Amino acid sequence: VREIAEGETLHVDGITLRPFRMTQPGLTCFLLQHGRKRIVLAMDDTKDWKPGPNLLQPDLLVLEAGWFEYDPKGKRIVPEGHWIRQEESSFEETLDIIERVQARETVLTHIEEVNSRSYTDYLKLERKYSSDHLRFAYDGLRIRV
Repeated sequence: VREIAEGETLHVDGITLRPFRMTQPGLTCFLLQHGRKRIVLAMDDTKDWKPGPNLLQPDLLVLEAGWFEYDPKGKRIVPEGHWIRQEESSFEETLDIIERVQARETVLTHIEEVNSRSYTDYLKLERKYSSDHLRFAYDGLRIRV
């Protein structure tokens, strides 16, 4: 284990890794670079996160999907006043981050069963938001950057 401070870079096998603080205390996202390729990893707790200029327009952005207020049939799954509304990003807030960052491709992870969606439902969302170049992760997903 090697701890690295914000602003410090770590070089491993031609990859540069640089940490950046997030809004939530003690949390970090990472910028990985290999040659001209750039990847931003911010896989959890993105609530109120405003990515800085160093993190914009990467080749790949990996984010949490966020919670969904309604299931695909329109039934509310997150009630008013639920703690998650104050502490975790919603899917809509995740879309705002995607718009700000403007990655060539975005992969959404941290997909919860409570979202009441099937793989087919996520594929429909990918089509709906195709202009955002987003995909939902699944076990075994491999990505070429």
